[in-house]
Amino acid sequence: MLDTPFTLLANMVSNPVPLTGFLPHDREKLIREIQTILDNAQEADLKQYRKSIKSL
Repeated sequence: MLDTPFTLLANMVSNPVPLTGFLPHDREKLIREIQTILDNAQEADLKQYRKSIKSL
């Protein structure tokens, strides 16, 4: 388990679902958010999002 405080900033334009949190404090919340994305994200929607970003 991670004991050292860590700030997770995954909220850049290239991420279709922004994630931010402080570990280890937000560990369970982040796991739930990631699992929800994995369970519900459709590849076609993600592909369309990637295509819509002009800077990539």
